[in-house]
Amino acid sequence: MAWKRSGVRTSPGPPKRLNPHLESPRLTKCSDVHVVNRELIEYKVQNRMPFEPDILVTAPDYPSIRVVVEAKTRLTNPERSENELKEYMVRMQCPVGVLITPDHLWLYRDSYTTRAPESIRRVGDYDVSKAWLQPPPTDGIRFEAFVQDWLENLPNASTSSFPKDLREALREHIIPAITAGDVRAAHPRYS
Repeated sequence: MAWKRSGVRTSPGPPKRLNPHLESPRLTKCSDVHVVNRELIEYKVQNRMPFEPDILVTAPDYPSIRVVVEAKTRLTNPERSENELKEYMVRMQCPVGVLITPDHLWLYRDSYTTRAPESIRRVGDYDVSKAWLQPPPTDGIRFEAFVQDWLENLPNASTSSFPKDLREALREHIIPAITAGDVRAAHPRYS
């Protein structure tokens, strides 16, 4: 039995494709799948979503960012998180940056010696496990709100139970910005 296409008699079998240039490519070997997946992964890495911080401390009368905070329940790639925070600080001309988890707070300060992430130095790595009045949530969104609430209340809170180095860093770098500014979520939070 022969197949018919547009009234033309063809050879037995399914109809042949008329224009191979309009066809989508087909993978024929398992190694082709790996190549496509690798290219897809490379594309995703190169075109990843831009860094979006979790909390901002802004000046009340001027739209400048005084402190940028990235709050995560855990950091899977601390070096990448640090680099993204530094790049954001440079782009937004933000003097202070914070990476915070339930156990640690990393504090960064821009010296403004150059307009590059190299001008930002890590001030310190602090244990914050004793700074919480209650255990921090394990859910990422709830932890962001928890940290924001902690920051908002920090100027009026007693810091005497905090480790000395953390207490001094907060007094020097973060509390003045919070006292003179507004603490806000940097993006909508959906639970």
